[in-house]
Amino acid sequence: MVRQQIQILDLIEKDVLEEIVRDFTKATRVASVLVDLNGQPITREHNFTRLCKDFCRSTPQGRAQCYASDRFGGEEGKKIGKPFIYKCLNAGLMDSATPIVVEGYHVATLVMGQVLTKPLSIEEAVDAAERIGIEDVGEFIKALQKVPVMSYERLQSVVKLMNTIAKTISSLAMQKYLSQKAYQKNLHNIINSVSEAIMSTDTSGIVTLINRATTRMFDRDAPSIVGQPIFDLFANPDAYRVYLSGLNRQHASDAPSVFEVLKPNGQIFYVQVSCREIFLSKRQATGYVIVLRDVTQEKQVEQMKEDLIGML
Repeated sequence: MVRQQIQILDLIEKDVLEEIVRDFTKATRVASVLVDLNGQPITREHNFTRLCKDFCRSTPQGRAQCYASDRFGGEEGKKIGKPFIYKCLNAGLMDSATPIVVEGYHVATLVMGQVLTKPLSIEEAVDAAERIGIEDVGEFIKALQKVPVMSYERLQSVVKLMNTIAKTISSLAMQKYLSQKAYQKNLHNIINSVSEAIMSTDTSGIVTLINRATTRMFDRDAPSIVGQPIFDLFANPDAYRVYLSGLNRQHASDAPSVFEVLKPNGQIFYVQVSCREIFLSKRQATGYVIVLRDVTQEKQVEQMKEDLIGML
């Protein structure tokens, strides 16, 4: 199965992340937010300045620049392996980005700042406002004048605290990741010890996971099955489509459960199929899990009985 990118919200609950970022902001009184790899906020935007909230992020150009700025900060921080202090791409405020890394994967970025270490000139402010489509440049400048000013030494102290918090988040995420990895390994071993073929597909019928018994049953290697439509394994693909549609209408008991399937050499054998939908929530189905049992011998015995009865 193809390994997917690790997601921070799969490892730490959003409420926990929200509390960490909120408490950091209360302690430092600087703006902060946890963003994904595209710069999109994961948590709420805490203590954002009026300049950023009401002006820089108020236009499509400005909002896109803000997300691009946060993305840039995270990428640079990942490259150097520590917090990256930089000027934002919108108004030239000082920001700092610290990547959250789990087993080499950059999963999120903790961004803080929206401060100045020295005042910006009026010319710089006007240029920044016009560049992102701000109409009321006068109010933009007034908001800029209220941006907190701190020494670079003070900024570095806050960044150091942010780095410690980011390491804590990474550690929590790593613990959960290792726990999930161990669970998945045990589950994988259990599934591979089962003699029946077990498969999973997405909602469109593309195979996403199989066990070893599946490769033995179909006499195929895993790459020739995973990522391919499950319908291609059946001698009559439409029959299996009808079966799935019966599942979706909750009339699976009325649908046939024994199908003819094919091996690469064209040999046909029979399998009994048990299929259930996989739900991410009560309303959202994400795919199917299918158990297949080879019933070729049973089918042959049944046919022999029918032939015998016919002869009699």
